Amino acid sequence: MSVRRFSLFVFPLFLLACFFFFFLKRLEGMLDDMRVLQSEQTTQISAMEERFRQLAGRIEEIEYIQNRRVGGDLAELKKDIHKITSRVPPPPIVPANELESDEVLVTRWDQNFKPIGKKVLELVRLGRFREAQPYLNEALETAEGNPAYTPTLLFWQGVIGDGIGDNKLALKSYAELIAREPQHPRAPLAMLRQASVFIRLGDSEIAKVTLQKLMKDYPKSEYRARAQEKLKDL
Repeated sequence: MSVRRFSLFVFPLFLLACFFFFFLKRLEGMLDDMRVLQSEQTTQISAMEERFRQLAGRIEEIEYIQNRRVGGDLAELKKDIHKITSRVPPPPIVPANELESDEVLVTRWDQNFKPIGKKVLELVRLGRFREAQPYLNEALETAEGNPAYTPTLLFWQGVIGDGIGDNKLALKSYAELIAREPQHPRAPLAMLRQASVFIRLGDSEIAKVTLQKLMKDYPKSEYRARAQEKLKDL
């Protein structure tokens, strides 16, 4: 009986000792794995630090080169920006074909008008109508009614009026262009856009009269067909 009791006492201790032994082995294995992982991480961190140092050196080198070439780089950057903005499609309110045509036209203007003309059209293309206004006003003042510049500027003043929702400015600008230079290439389109303003204002009768006048005064204009289509909708 005593042997049996002894066995009952020793056997659990034996199991506990075995469990503890295997636990220690497992713990040692885990510690070894952690040491290996830590070693790998240390190696990776060292490699990353070395890479950062290389990148920092490369950045300093690039900054040095840029500082030496800053004048030329800025000039090239301005050219690139101009190329990019010239490809941006204008807002729907802006006549795209006429904008492209006049962007070419202003490059042939006198040096007194070319820079400001290009600036106005660049801002119009980007839909920044309010920013374009002061430049256009300055150009009109400088032009002093010169027929080589004023009609074109008046047309784009009308477009700016359309863009900012200033119907009065749009109507006034288009009307002044037509009155000054009725045979100007932009006159028929100015009249067509006048009619569109009247339609927005809810005055369909005046819009009809304007469209009929366009068809009568400019029978060979490409805008005659568009005027005819608008009349059908009124």
